[in-house]
Amino acid sequence: MKDIFKVIIEEGNIHPFFNQLLSNDSFYSAKQVILEISKEFQDIDGNFIKEFQSKNGFDARLWELYLYAFLKEQNFIIDRQHQHSPDFLFEKDSKHFALEAVTINRKHNDYFSPNTISPKEIIKLNKNDMPLRFASALTSKLNKKYWNLPHVKGKPFILAVADFSENFSMSYSANALSDYLYGYRYDYSIDTIGNIIVDKETIDCYRKKSGSVVSANFFDIPGTENISAIISSPIATLSKFNRIGMQHGYYKNNIKILCTMSCYNNTKVATPIIKQYFVDTTSTETWSDGITMYLNPKAKYKIPIKLFNDDVSFIISVNGDIKYKTKNGHPFNANNVILNIK
Repeated sequence: MKDIFKVIIEEGNIHPFFNQLLSNDSFYSAKQVILEISKEFQDIDGNFIKEFQSKNGFDARLWELYLYAFLKEQNFIIDRQHQHSPDFLFEKDSKHFALEAVTINRKHNDYFSPNTISPKEIIKLNKNDMPLRFASALTSKLNKKYWNLPHVKGKPFILAVADFSENFSMSYSANALSDYLYGYRYDYSIDTIGNIIVDKETIDCYRKKSGSVVSANFFDIPGTENISAIISSPIATLSKFNRIGMQHGYYKNNIKILCTMSCYNNTKVATPIIKQYFVDTTSTETWSDGITMYLNPKAKYKIPIKLFNDDVSFIISVNGDIKYKTKNGHPFNANNVILNIK
């Protein structure tokens, strides 16, 4: 692909984060690793660069770059030459797959406002509004019936969804996605001697402001048996590109990144492992870190999970119970503090 950072759109349409990549040394590491990826990334529809630079397309195209890097890291052979949809065909060990990327688009233009949402507000959002956003994005892709395309027929088909609806919403909406996909909500509490008490609630539907309702349990919708899994990640952001770029040796001498990660703790589930470190070339974060694959229990074509390494977390519903295959230390939240050392 041609130089992704050669500006080809009008200044008023440029995404603020793209401008940061162009001119802010704090995002030099991300810029360089995006350049590295883009050199071998094929622009199959001819609009990638224009959309990557624009307010309406930056998030979606960044998500595609991330998915490409993830699949390459997992040693899949990627085919983007022969079709315009879905976004990726890929294979490994004679197993063939198809994947379509989908994003929940930004609702507001306050790109740089701080995260001031309270835990109580997050709980409220995740009980109704966030599942509705996932429902809208996923059902719109469901209705396109990609599995009928000749190059998709007979293959496991995956939807990869990223939540860009609000600043930092990706960091707290994963529970809403799981609730919507399987139709169950789990609440956790700690008793007086420290034991975890789990309460499971069946979700029937979500209610729109108009009063109409949307059924929970996406995998129960007719046609979803053709969707083998949903992929998502709460940390697939520009900040991750910045960290990976610095790991690869792309950095300005005066810029430091302090990363704080909250990670899965398999010995004390209710208490996350907190990792805090300065990013450098000895750091070990992978593109796959943070990826969760939600398996469809009713899928026509199953995902052979052995083809993915342990950095990927898997979730499936078995007889109404949610089961996890997750490594200790799997990150579910990550924040960067960028320091400009004078």
